[in-house]
Amino acid sequence: MERINKRHVLWLCAFFGVLVVLAALAAGPAYAGKWKDASKRHEDACNTWCSSNSECTHCSTLKNCGHGYENLRSWDGYGQNWHACKKRLSYSQAGEQNHTECIDWCQGNKPRCVKCSTYAGCGPGYKSIKTFGGRGNNYFACERRSDTADRMNECDEWCSNNKPRCVKCTQKDGCGAGYKTIKSFRGPGINYFACEDRGHSEQNEVDCINWCRDHHVRLGGPNGWCHKCSKTSGCGPGLTAIKSWKGKGKNWYACGNRGYLSEQNKWECYGYCNTHDNCARCMRVAGCGAGYKQLEAFGGKGNNWYACEDRGGSEDNYERCQRYCQYNESCKKCDRSPGCGQGYEHLKTFKGKGRNWYACEEKTYRGGTLTPPE
Repeated sequence: MERINKRHVLWLCAFFGVLVVLAALAAGPAYAGKWKDASKRHEDACNTWCSSNSECTHCSTLKNCGHGYENLRSWDGYGQNWHACKKRLSYSQAGEQNHTECIDWCQGNKPRCVKCSTYAGCGPGYKSIKTFGGRGNNYFACERRSDTADRMNECDEWCSNNKPRCVKCTQKDGCGAGYKTIKSFRGPGINYFACEDRGHSEQNEVDCINWCRDHHVRLGGPNGWCHKCSKTSGCGPGLTAIKSWKGKGKNWYACGNRGYLSEQNKWECYGYCNTHDNCARCMRVAGCGAGYKQLEAFGGKGNNWYACEDRGGSEDNYERCQRYCQYNESCKKCDRSPGCGQGYEHLKTFKGKGRNWYACEEKTYRGGTLTPPE
């Protein structure tokens, strides 16, 4: 009896197992169809949204959209997930975008927002009120701390009531070149200083303008190098300060080409040579090179120039070379260059004191022609 009951149980288990398998096989296609339909809805929704969004470039089943792209929006849940993608900005482009967004926001939130900064805390006297970040350099919209704003307002009000003596308020202690502090506003936050002109600034400007007019670039020659006068020693792109008027008051600077200082050394050397009979030439080579000796150096800023005297003996070397060429048919000329120049080659050297001279013959090319090949 026990054997019969065990056999019945086994048969019943097998029967129900077959029923479960058949039910699963029957439900599989229906489940797959629902998954496919849900995936299709996600894809269609993504494509519809992407076509109406200017940033969206395509839809993808990759969550991060692949190399060079980033996710804008996702459609997920039951079925295959789909993601709208946009082109990823470079690091510098993303930083510029953060900067632009910060400036636009700050313009729309004045007077509270006073500047955008790359410093997380916005620097002394300020605090951050909004961050524009992510990829690229972060930018921070900043407002003045209430205590700093109080110092600035106090200084501005005092300066307005004390014109014309007070000409400006600044955060710079001492007020900078050409000015002096007449009142300080100190306390929590950034200090502010009311400033007056030291005087004499106008005289420095007048002196600079007069000098520049007498040495203007349009005049040319050794003295014609001044382009303009400036209150800053940098003078601007391509220019440098060539003369300054300093002392009391604001400093002023005459501005010329950056090559002016080198040219000035050159003209000074030429002027020296014109007034000294023993000066044979001016060179930029210290020591003046073979056959010469240095008389005087003109330097400092820019390229140095050197006044040079002939050591003597150069004429003897030249005469020896000329005599050699008279009695040697191969010699076509005498030259001061060791290579003899294009179309010639070195034949013999005449050296000693002074400059060397070289006897030269015409260069013979392949095939025996004396004409250089095309």
